[in-house]
Amino acid sequence: MGPPRTPDSEEPGSRRPKLDPLSLAALTAVSLAIAIFATLVILKVFGSEDDSNAVDVTDAIESDEGSSGSFEVGEPAPDVTFEILGGGEGSIADYGGTPLVVNFWSSTCAPCLAEMPDFESVHSELDGAVAFLGVDVTDTEQAGLDMVEQTGVTYPNARDPRAEVLGAFGGISLPRTVLVSADGIVIDTHNGQMSAEELREALEDGGLT
Repeated sequence: MGPPRTPDSEEPGSRRPKLDPLSLAALTAVSLAIAIFATLVILKVFGSEDDSNAVDVTDAIESDEGSSGSFEVGEPAPDVTFEILGGGEGSIADYGGTPLVVNFWSSTCAPCLAEMPDFESVHSELDGAVAFLGVDVTDTEQAGLDMVEQTGVTYPNARDPRAEVLGAFGGISLPRTVLVSADGIVIDTHNGQMSAEELREALEDGGLT
């Protein structure tokens, strides 16, 4: 029987290696860099709290001339047609004679999800004096229907699976809101999340209420 083992006589490799201060600092720096990168990715997808909090859908918009066209405040709104979520068809011309709020959204857009109940609140307050139309961009029909149910909006919502309607209204990001006068003229546009108060103010400033 050999002599008892001491810490100095342990077999090579049996000890758990210790990190020296330099290695520990390097590991910490790498972990911090990964955390920062993840945060930037989240902000890119879901946006922030200001007017830049929009989801970029440029890649979904077709590059042909008919998909985007010219679009400026003060010009007539494009008379596009669309399929209604849940069945049926419609067009912007259907809303002639009534001021119109057009709100573009998607189920993958967190700011859209946050603002839709506020839009429903203003819609209910105005009681038909201003029409509201939601436009679901690049979703499956079921995803759109699920979001309508989740947010509780009761106004009509159209489908825009290839972002053609969004492109016709000059949009490249979500959420996007366009205000149209009773005679079909674009009064204002807004990119990013809007609160109920901001929407009310925009309608008042545009002379729509």
